[in-house]
Amino acid sequence: LPQATADDLKKQAEALAQADGRISTFEFAVLKTVRRRAGPAAAPANQRGRRLNMSHLAAEVEVVLSALANENGAEAEAAFAAGTRQLPHIRGMHLLHRESYNLERLDQALQKLNRVSPGAKKDLLEACAHTAETDGVIAPAEGELIRAFAEHLHCPIPVIWTAEAPQTA
Repeated sequence: LPQATADDLKKQAEALAQADGRISTFEFAVLKTVRRRAGPAAAPANQRGRRLNMSHLAAEVEVVLSALANENGAEAEAAFAAGTRQLPHIRGMHLLHRESYNLERLDQALQKLNRVSPGAKKDLLEACAHTAETDGVIAPAEGELIRAFAEHLHCPIPVIWTAEAPQTA
């Protein structure tokens, strides 16, 4: 897109997300994708500066997996546990309830995690997939959130959810 059109698209997406006075996790996911895809091409952050070790970023991983696990409602604890089992080298993580973090903190966590190695990013995204599929289904909101995480980490992935789309009249 021409830059002016891309800027307009980002402004409109932001306005739609803010229309009800709050940004949901799903809206956050969509905005991350729009900002990344409609923004200027930039080198991934992990190509600038030194790489970080994901085992030292337990707090950031905790926020990411918690945000995804909380999309499972009553199954959040089980979903979080499924994700953390995929990252046995990271200790001491606990499910954060929605009141314990905000979308700004989630964004900051993703920025730090973008500086880990490609292999660590793969491990994190696999942990996210295990978190989302605990109930046997990856719902569209969960799938979009994982895709937004992957976009932010410069690891685009295909559509992965398995739930049927709601029927419209």
